[in-house]
Amino acid sequence: RGACVVIEAHKVVLRGLNIIKPGETENRALIKALAGVTGVQIKHCYVGCNNGPASSSAGAKWKTNGIWVQRGAEVEMQHTAFERVPGCGVLTHGRVLISKCTASGNGGDGFCAMGLRAKIKCKACVADDNATSGFSALDGGRVRARRGECLARNNEAAGLFCRGGGSSLAVEDSSAEGSKASGFWATDGAHMAVGGCTSSNNELHGYAAMTWAQLSATQECRGLQNAFAGCYIADKGFALMADGC
Repeated sequence: RGACVVIEAHKVVLRGLNIIKPGETENRALIKALAGVTGVQIKHCYVGCNNGPASSSAGAKWKTNGIWVQRGAEVEMQHTAFERVPGCGVLTHGRVLISKCTASGNGGDGFCAMGLRAKIKCKACVADDNATSGFSALDGGRVRARRGECLARNNEAAGLFCRGGGSSLAVEDSSAEGSKASGFWATDGAHMAVGGCTSSNNELHGYAAMTWAQLSATQECRGLQNAFAGCYIADKGFALMADGC
């Protein structure tokens, strides 16, 4: 009923594993990387729940995440899928490096960095059909996808989202499409920097900066066929758009 895998040593490698639970557990994650562990690698694995995302059961304190990386931990993930868990596919309070991973059909965000010391660096990752956002930086967390070629598709909230003072999301050559909210969305004092990105067919805006948030577009960015605005600024948000956007 707890976590399937608990990592409490340095330089642990998980390779080629299917880590599956039948549903909600009493723990915060199927995989836990405990505070301070470093050199952890997860490669070519599948992490998920058989019966799909669901709300936490009565009496359960947390929704179950695919992996929970605690503060001070460092984890590298490659070619790994996080699917259909009740919480986030990846939730980190530490530092993670993600390459060619997917987060699909989860009950929370696909990839989420939460807290002042949380950081996600990702490349060529896909977050689709999640119940909140695809990629998110919350409460001081940071998400980086430089030359990232990442895709957020058909998520129930934003495609890429950052919220709160100190939170930042910097992405290049990435796309958001089919979001129920805005494709790229910064709010509550967060900072989002985008370059060479495309935001299309979202149900609100292509790009949005709200409530003291800052949006910077450093290269050619496109907003195509969004239901409302290509770029939306409100509630003392601020946007700096380069030529060609």
